Amino acid sequence: MNEPRIFIPTRDSGKWISEFLDAYRRAGVEPLYVVDDRSCDRTLSILRDKGAEVVEFRPSADFAEAGMVEFGARRAGTRWVLRLDDDEFPSQALLHWMKDTANLAGYAAWSISRRELSWRNDALVYSQWPTRIDIADGVHFNGQLRLWEASGVSYIEKIHSCGIEPPSKFGRAPAGICFAHFNNLLRSLPERLEKVRRYAAWDQSLAWRLADESLPELTDSALHFFNSEGVEEFEALALRTRASDAFSDGCLTLEEQRLLAVESQRWMGEVIRAAQGTVARHRAEAAALRAAVPLLGPAIRVIAECYCTAGRLSGSTALQSRGAALWNLSRER
Repeated sequence: MNEPRIFIPTRDSGKWISEFLDAYRRAGVEPLYVVDDRSCDRTLSILRDKGAEVVEFRPSADFAEAGMVEFGARRAGTRWVLRLDDDEFPSQALLHWMKDTANLAGYAAWSISRRELSWRNDALVYSQWPTRIDIADGVHFNGQLRLWEASGVSYIEKIHSCGIEPPSKFGRAPAGICFAHFNNLLRSLPERLEKVRRYAAWDQSLAWRLADESLPELTDSALHFFNSEGVEEFEALALRTRASDAFSDGCLTLEEQRLLAVESQRWMGEVIRAAQGTVARHRAEAAALRAAVPLLGPAIRVIAECYCTAGRLSGSTALQSRGAALWNLSRER
């Protein structure tokens, strides 16, 4: 098969797995489910009763990346695979884009934007937490390496990873290509907190560094910059699978509050330093251009227009952002 196959590692997802499978089928997709054989609920029987393609697997540890990702990717039987969790769902734009494998040429793996969904005042929104923005090569929001050639990558067993060793070079899907994460809609706050604590037993620093995505109620709402644009297509599924809004005051211990603050600040610092490096690199390029090109202002504007036009035609946000930077530079002169 040439078209990419979606495979889904899952465990104890009986509360919502049926609704998600129905949604996949309405989208014309029949995913492969890799069920952890230690599931304690009806996940396996629900999938079998609905005629889904299911294989069982026992990972070497208590997380999907402990063998389930590699097993599912190889079992899918296609050149390209898209790994999604049981609480994630692809946008129509993603399904359409990846179906044409000509779009995937040039890289063995692709990073795709993930939307962390939440309910805010009965509106479906997603978080834009600052540490999720990558501006190293254009603007890429909350990119996740999820689409790859099954035999073209190296697999790793590391919690909170994509399950593969990130290649030195990988593609970034165009803006608007995304998938949604329903974790905050499907699980109550106490359930999500228990999951963070379980992961912290494996890697405490990383678990609390990533806690903003699963504990939005316990982090600064102003920093999430919640946005509802572009997630309307997920609302019907979100309403069908909405969990209770159970909340526990003071549910974080003092040590957990400290870890959450420290790790968030540390990651913020890393992102700021990376952004400063990118800005410095663009400034160096602009300085070199100034020295090399006569009639600086008009010449830089012409080059900026070329960058912007090429970016629009190719869908490259990197080219467009560089064009905008050069245009602003020409106006300063």
